[in-house]
Amino acid sequence: MTSCSHHRYPVELTTADSLAEVQPDSAVALLRTLQPTMVGATEGTKMYYDLLTIKAQDKTYVTHRSDKLIMRLVNYYENGGDEALLPVAYYYAGRTYADMQDVPGALDYFQRALGTMKDRNDATLIGKIYSQMGHLYMDQDLYDNAIEIFQKAYHNSAMMKDTVNTIYDLCDIADACFGKMDNHSSISYLKRAHHLANVQGDISLIIYVESYMSRYYCYIGKYELAKKYIMPSLKDIEPQDTSAVYASVADVYRLSGKEDSASYYFNKIKNIGTIYAKEVAYRFFTRTGIERNGDKKILEDFDIYNSYIDSVRSVTSTEALAKANALYNYQL
Repeated sequence: MTSCSHHRYPVELTTADSLAEVQPDSAVALLRTLQPTMVGATEGTKMYYDLLTIKAQDKTYVTHRSDKLIMRLVNYYENGGDEALLPVAYYYAGRTYADMQDVPGALDYFQRALGTMKDRNDATLIGKIYSQMGHLYMDQDLYDNAIEIFQKAYHNSAMMKDTVNTIYDLCDIADACFGKMDNHSSISYLKRAHHLANVQGDISLIIYVESYMSRYYCYIGKYELAKKYIMPSLKDIEPQDTSAVYASVADVYRLSGKEDSASYYFNKIKNIGTIYAKEVAYRFFTRTGIERNGDKKILEDFDIYNSYIDSVRSVTSTEALAKANALYNYQL
Protein backbone atom coordinates (compact mmCIF):
# COMPACT_ATOMS: atom_id res chain seq x y z
CA MET A 1 0.00 0.00 0.00
CA THR A 2 2.73 2.47 1.00
CA SER A 3 4.88 1.71 -2.04
CA CYS A 4 2.48 3.83 -4.11
CA SER A 5 2.54 6.64 -1.56
CA HIS A 6 4.85 9.60 -0.94
CA HIS A 7 3.99 9.36 2.77
CA ARG A 8 6.10 7.35 5.20
CA TYR A 9 4.56 5.44 8.09
CA PRO A 10 6.00 3.64 11.13
CA VAL A 11 7.17 0.14 10.25
CA GLU A 12 4.90 -1.28 12.98
CA LEU A 13 1.85 0.01 11.09
CA THR A 14 2.98 -1.34 7.72
CA THR A 15 3.59 -4.66 9.46
CA ALA A 16 0.05 -4.57 10.87
CA ASP A 17 -1.20 -3.80 7.36
CA SER A 18 0.51 -6.91 5.97
CA LEU A 19 -0.66 -9.05 8.90
CA ALA A 20 -4.26 -7.98 8.34
CA GLU A 21 -4.24 -9.79 5.00
CA VAL A 22 -3.08 -13.17 6.31
CA GLN A 23 -3.36 -13.16 10.14
CA PRO A 24 -5.98 -10.54 11.01
CA ASP A 25 -6.21 -11.63 14.66
CA SER A 26 -2.50 -10.88 15.04
CA ALA A 27 -3.01 -7.52 13.33
CA VAL A 28 -5.76 -6.63 15.82
CA ALA A 29 -3.48 -7.56 18.72
CA LEU A 30 -0.56 -5.54 17.31
CA LEU A 31 -2.72 -2.47 16.69
CA ARG A 32 -4.01 -2.69 20.25
CA THR A 33 -0.45 -2.53 21.62
CA LEU A 34 0.33 0.44 19.35
CA GLN A 35 -2.67 2.51 20.45
CA PRO A 36 -0.81 4.45 23.23
CA THR A 37 1.88 5.53 20.74
CA MET A 38 -0.75 7.26 18.58
CA VAL A 39 -1.18 10.08 21.12
CA GLY A 40 1.86 11.98 19.84
CA ALA A 41 1.73 10.75 16.23
CA THR A 42 1.18 12.92 13.17
CA GLU A 43 -2.33 13.29 11.79
CA GLY A 44 -1.50 11.12 8.77
CA THR A 45 -0.19 8.33 10.98
CA LYS A 46 -3.26 8.48 13.23
CA MET A 47 -5.55 8.28 10.22
CA TYR A 48 -3.59 5.34 8.83
CA TYR A 49 -3.87 3.63 12.23
CA ASP A 50 -7.66 4.13 12.26
CA LEU A 51 -7.95 2.81 8.70
CA LEU A 52 -5.94 -0.29 9.62
CA THR A 53 -8.16 -0.81 12.67
CA ILE A 54 -11.23 -0.89 10.43
CA LYS A 55 -9.44 -3.21 7.99
CA ALA A 56 -8.36 -5.66 10.70
CA GLN A 57 -11.84 -5.70 12.23
CA ASP A 58 -13.36 -6.34 8.82
CA LYS A 59 -10.97 -9.23 8.25
CA THR A 60 -11.95 -10.77 11.61
CA TYR A 61 -15.66 -10.64 10.66
CA VAL A 62 -16.54 -7.82 13.07
CA THR A 63 -19.80 -6.27 11.83
CA HIS A 64 -19.56 -2.55 11.10
CA ARG A 65 -22.45 -0.85 12.91
CA SER A 66 -21.59 2.84 12.46
CA ASP A 67 -20.19 4.93 9.60
CA LYS A 68 -18.85 7.69 11.88
CA LEU A 69 -15.17 6.65 11.83
CA ILE A 70 -14.97 5.62 8.18
CA MET A 71 -16.67 8.83 7.02
CA ARG A 72 -14.12 10.86 8.99
CA LEU A 73 -11.38 8.93 7.18
CA VAL A 74 -13.03 9.36 3.77
CA ASN A 75 -13.29 13.12 4.35
CA TYR A 76 -9.62 13.27 5.36
CA TYR A 77 -8.33 11.34 2.35
CA GLU A 78 -10.58 13.28 -0.04
CA ASN A 79 -9.20 16.58 1.24
CA GLY A 80 -5.43 16.45 1.28
CA GLY A 81 -4.65 13.11 2.93
CA ASP A 82 -2.54 10.38 1.37
CA GLU A 83 -4.26 9.93 -2.00
CA ALA A 84 -2.91 6.36 -2.29
CA LEU A 85 -5.19 5.42 0.62
CA LEU A 86 -8.34 7.06 -0.76
CA PRO A 87 -9.55 3.97 -2.71
CA VAL A 88 -8.90 1.86 0.40
CA ALA A 89 -11.02 4.23 2.49
CA TYR A 90 -13.75 4.09 -0.16
CA TYR A 91 -13.59 0.29 -0.13
CA TYR A 92 -14.10 0.06 3.64
CA ALA A 93 -16.85 2.67 3.44
CA GLY A 94 -18.54 0.26 1.04
CA ARG A 95 -17.96 -2.64 3.42
CA THR A 96 -19.39 -0.58 6.30
CA TYR A 97 -22.57 0.32 4.42
CA ALA A 98 -22.96 -3.28 3.24
CA ASP A 99 -22.88 -4.41 6.90
CA MET A 100 -25.43 -1.70 7.73
CA GLN A 101 -27.75 -3.07 4.99
CA ASP A 102 -27.45 0.16 2.97
CA VAL A 103 -26.96 -1.43 -0.44
CA PRO A 104 -27.07 1.76 -2.56
CA GLY A 105 -24.57 3.43 -0.21
CA ALA A 106 -22.24 0.42 -0.38
CA LEU A 107 -22.47 0.21 -4.15
CA ASP A 108 -21.74 3.92 -4.50
CA TYR A 109 -18.52 3.73 -2.47
CA PHE A 110 -17.30 0.61 -4.26
CA GLN A 111 -17.82 2.43 -7.55
CA ARG A 112 -15.95 5.46 -6.20
CA ALA A 113 -13.07 3.20 -5.22
CA LEU A 114 -12.86 1.85 -8.79
CA GLY A 115 -13.10 5.38 -10.15
CA THR A 116 -10.02 6.49 -8.21
CA MET A 117 -7.94 3.49 -9.34
CA LYS A 118 -7.97 3.97 -13.10
CA ASP A 119 -4.29 4.89 -13.21
CA ARG A 120 -3.19 2.42 -10.53
CA ASN A 121 -2.39 -1.25 -10.66
CA ASP A 122 -3.71 -2.64 -7.37
CA ALA A 123 -5.26 -5.78 -8.83
CA THR A 124 -5.84 -7.29 -5.37
CA LEU A 125 -8.06 -4.43 -4.21
CA ILE A 126 -9.82 -4.28 -7.59
CA GLY A 127 -10.66 -7.98 -7.27
CA LYS A 128 -12.11 -7.44 -3.80
CA ILE A 129 -14.25 -4.55 -5.02
CA TYR A 130 -15.63 -6.56 -7.95
CA SER A 131 -16.43 -9.46 -5.62
CA GLN A 132 -18.23 -7.23 -3.11
CA MET A 133 -20.25 -5.49 -5.83
CA GLY A 134 -21.21 -8.79 -7.42
CA HIS A 135 -22.53 -10.13 -4.13
CA LEU A 136 -24.54 -6.95 -3.56
CA TYR A 137 -26.19 -7.45 -6.94
CA MET A 138 -26.79 -11.12 -6.10
CA ASP A 139 -28.50 -10.18 -2.85
CA GLN A 140 -30.91 -8.03 -4.87
CA ASP A 141 -31.53 -10.78 -7.46
CA LEU A 142 -29.91 -8.68 -10.19
CA TYR A 143 -28.21 -11.66 -11.76
CA ASP A 144 -27.16 -10.16 -15.10
CA ASN A 145 -25.38 -7.32 -13.27
CA ALA A 146 -23.78 -9.85 -10.93
CA ILE A 147 -22.52 -12.04 -13.79
CA GLU A 148 -20.96 -9.04 -15.53
CA ILE A 149 -19.12 -7.98 -12.35
CA PHE A 150 -18.06 -11.53 -11.39
CA GLN A 151 -16.67 -12.02 -14.91
CA LYS A 152 -14.48 -8.95 -14.34
CA ALA A 153 -13.33 -10.39 -11.02
CA TYR A 154 -12.52 -13.70 -12.75
CA HIS A 155 -10.42 -12.03 -15.46
CA ASN A 156 -8.65 -9.97 -12.80
CA SER A 157 -7.77 -13.13 -10.82
CA ALA A 158 -6.67 -14.97 -13.97
CA MET A 159 -4.41 -12.05 -14.90
CA MET A 160 -2.79 -12.28 -11.45
CA LYS A 161 -2.48 -16.09 -11.82
CA ASP A 162 -4.37 -16.30 -8.52
CA THR A 163 -5.83 -19.82 -8.63
CA VAL A 164 -7.65 -19.58 -5.29
CA ASN A 165 -9.58 -16.44 -6.19
CA THR A 166 -10.16 -17.78 -9.70
CA ILE A 167 -11.99 -20.73 -8.08
CA TYR A 168 -14.07 -18.39 -5.92
CA ASP A 169 -14.90 -16.25 -8.95
CA LEU A 170 -15.99 -19.28 -10.99
CA CYS A 171 -18.31 -20.34 -8.16
CA ASP A 172 -19.72 -16.81 -7.97
CA ILE A 173 -20.44 -16.79 -11.70
CA ALA A 174 -22.04 -20.24 -11.39
CA ASP A 175 -24.18 -18.99 -8.50
CA ALA A 176 -25.39 -16.01 -10.52
CA CYS A 177 -26.17 -18.25 -13.51
CA PHE A 178 -28.04 -20.56 -11.17
CA GLY A 179 -30.06 -17.58 -9.90
CA LYS A 180 -31.26 -16.74 -13.41
CA MET A 181 -32.07 -20.42 -14.08
CA ASP A 182 -29.21 -20.92 -16.53
CA ASN A 183 -28.43 -24.36 -15.12
CA HIS A 184 -26.25 -25.52 -18.00
CA SER A 185 -23.84 -22.59 -17.59
CA SER A 186 -23.93 -22.96 -13.81
CA ILE A 187 -22.73 -26.58 -13.73
CA SER A 188 -20.16 -25.82 -16.46
CA TYR A 189 -18.51 -23.13 -14.29
CA LEU A 190 -18.72 -25.37 -11.21
CA LYS A 191 -16.96 -28.23 -12.98
CA ARG A 192 -14.15 -25.89 -13.98
CA ALA A 193 -13.87 -24.70 -10.38
CA HIS A 194 -13.95 -28.28 -9.08
CA HIS A 195 -11.16 -29.29 -11.45
CA LEU A 196 -8.98 -26.36 -10.36
CA ALA A 197 -9.65 -27.06 -6.66
CA ASN A 198 -8.58 -30.70 -7.09
CA VAL A 199 -5.45 -29.66 -8.97
CA GLN A 200 -4.71 -27.22 -6.15
CA GLY A 201 -5.22 -30.05 -3.64
CA ASP A 202 -6.75 -27.73 -1.05
CA ILE A 203 -9.39 -29.64 0.97
CA SER A 204 -11.19 -26.48 2.11
CA LEU A 205 -11.45 -25.24 -1.48
CA ILE A 206 -12.72 -28.62 -2.68
CA ILE A 207 -15.39 -28.58 0.03
CA TYR A 208 -16.29 -24.99 -0.90
CA VAL A 209 -16.91 -25.94 -4.54
CA GLU A 210 -18.71 -29.15 -3.63
CA SER A 211 -21.18 -27.22 -1.46
CA TYR A 212 -22.18 -25.29 -4.59
CA MET A 213 -22.45 -28.52 -6.57
CA SER A 214 -24.68 -29.95 -3.86
CA ARG A 215 -27.01 -26.98 -4.18
CA TYR A 216 -27.22 -27.46 -7.94
CA TYR A 217 -28.00 -31.18 -7.74
CA CYS A 218 -30.51 -30.54 -4.97
CA TYR A 219 -32.33 -28.07 -7.19
CA ILE A 220 -32.66 -30.51 -10.08
CA GLY A 221 -33.89 -33.24 -7.73
CA LYS A 222 -30.77 -35.45 -7.61
CA TYR A 223 -30.72 -35.61 -3.80
CA GLU A 224 -28.28 -38.48 -3.40
CA LEU A 225 -25.72 -36.63 -5.52
CA ALA A 226 -26.44 -33.47 -3.53
CA LYS A 227 -25.84 -35.33 -0.27
CA LYS A 228 -22.64 -36.88 -1.64
CA TYR A 229 -21.16 -33.42 -2.27
CA ILE A 230 -22.35 -31.62 0.89
CA MET A 231 -21.82 -34.17 3.67
CA PRO A 232 -17.97 -34.01 3.64
CA SER A 233 -18.30 -30.30 4.48
CA LEU A 234 -19.53 -31.19 7.97
CA LYS A 235 -16.19 -32.82 8.83
CA ASP A 236 -13.88 -29.89 8.06
CA ILE A 237 -16.23 -26.95 8.44
CA GLU A 238 -14.73 -23.48 8.95
CA PRO A 239 -16.47 -21.23 11.53
CA GLN A 240 -17.40 -18.58 8.95
CA ASP A 241 -18.94 -21.25 6.69
CA THR A 242 -21.03 -22.99 9.37
CA SER A 243 -24.26 -21.16 8.61
CA ALA A 244 -24.07 -21.80 4.85
CA VAL A 245 -23.14 -25.48 5.23
CA TYR A 246 -25.88 -26.19 7.78
CA ALA A 247 -28.42 -24.42 5.54
CA SER A 248 -27.31 -26.52 2.55
CA VAL A 249 -27.51 -29.80 4.48
CA ALA A 250 -30.91 -28.83 5.89
CA ASP A 251 -32.17 -28.01 2.39
CA VAL A 252 -31.05 -31.40 1.03
CA TYR A 253 -33.01 -33.16 3.75
CA ARG A 254 -36.01 -30.82 3.43
CA LEU A 255 -36.34 -31.26 -0.32
CA SER A 256 -35.87 -35.03 -0.10
CA GLY A 257 -38.74 -35.22 2.42
CA LYS A 258 -36.64 -35.98 5.53
CA GLU A 259 -38.10 -33.28 7.76
CA ASP A 260 -36.68 -34.55 11.06
CA SER A 261 -33.12 -34.37 9.74
CA ALA A 262 -33.83 -30.97 8.18
CA SER A 263 -35.24 -29.76 11.49
CA TYR A 264 -32.05 -30.85 13.30
CA TYR A 265 -29.85 -28.59 11.14
CA PHE A 266 -32.33 -25.72 10.96
CA ASN A 267 -32.37 -25.72 14.77
CA LYS A 268 -28.60 -25.25 14.76
CA ILE A 269 -29.03 -22.22 12.51
CA LYS A 270 -31.20 -20.53 15.15
CA ASN A 271 -28.07 -19.81 17.19
CA ILE A 272 -25.27 -19.39 14.66
CA GLY A 273 -26.93 -18.59 11.34
CA THR A 274 -26.78 -15.41 9.29
CA ILE A 275 -29.99 -13.40 8.98
CA TYR A 276 -30.55 -15.05 5.58
CA ALA A 277 -30.14 -18.57 6.95
CA LYS A 278 -32.39 -17.78 9.92
CA GLU A 279 -35.09 -16.48 7.60
CA VAL A 280 -35.10 -19.81 5.71
CA ALA A 281 -35.04 -21.76 8.98
CA TYR A 282 -37.98 -19.93 10.51
CA ARG A 283 -39.98 -20.20 7.30
CA PHE A 284 -39.41 -23.94 7.49
CA PHE A 285 -40.56 -24.17 11.12
CA THR A 286 -43.60 -21.98 10.48
CA ARG A 287 -44.65 -23.97 7.43
CA THR A 288 -44.17 -27.38 9.05
CA GLY A 289 -46.02 -26.15 12.14
CA ILE A 290 -49.01 -25.11 10.04
CA GLU A 291 -48.89 -28.42 8.12
CA ARG A 292 -48.95 -30.43 11.34
CA ASN A 293 -51.88 -28.38 12.55
CA GLY A 294 -53.78 -29.53 9.48
CA ASP A 295 -55.24 -26.18 8.39
CA LYS A 296 -54.87 -26.09 4.60
CA LYS A 297 -56.38 -22.60 4.27
CA ILE A 298 -53.80 -21.05 6.62
CA LEU A 299 -51.04 -22.89 4.76
CA GLU A 300 -52.26 -21.51 1.42
CA ASP A 301 -52.41 -18.00 2.88
CA PHE A 302 -48.91 -18.37 4.34
CA ASP A 303 -47.48 -19.40 0.97
CA ILE A 304 -49.18 -16.44 -0.73
CA TYR A 305 -47.85 -14.14 2.00
CA ASN A 306 -44.31 -15.40 1.36
CA SER A 307 -44.62 -14.80 -2.37
CA TYR A 308 -45.71 -11.20 -1.75
CA ILE A 309 -42.90 -10.61 0.75
CA ASP A 310 -40.37 -11.84 -1.82
CA SER A 311 -41.89 -9.66 -4.55
CA VAL A 312 -41.95 -6.52 -2.40
CA ARG A 313 -38.35 -7.08 -1.32
CA SER A 314 -37.23 -7.60 -4.92
CA VAL A 315 -39.00 -4.47 -6.20
CA THR A 316 -37.74 -2.30 -3.33
CA SER A 317 -34.14 -3.47 -3.65
CA THR A 318 -34.12 -3.14 -7.44
CA GLU A 319 -35.47 0.42 -7.25
CA ALA A 320 -32.89 1.38 -4.63
CA LEU A 321 -30.00 0.04 -6.69
CA ALA A 322 -31.33 1.71 -9.84
CA LYS A 323 -31.33 5.05 -7.99
CA ALA A 324 -27.77 4.44 -6.75
CA ASN A 325 -26.57 3.64 -10.27
CA ALA A 326 -28.33 6.68 -11.71
CA LEU A 327 -26.78 8.93 -9.05
CA TYR A 328 -23.30 7.57 -9.72
CA ASN A 329 -23.64 8.01 -13.48
CA TYR A 330 -24.87 11.56 -12.96
CA GLN A 331 -21.86 12.34 -10.73
CA LEU A 332 -19.50 11.02 -13.41
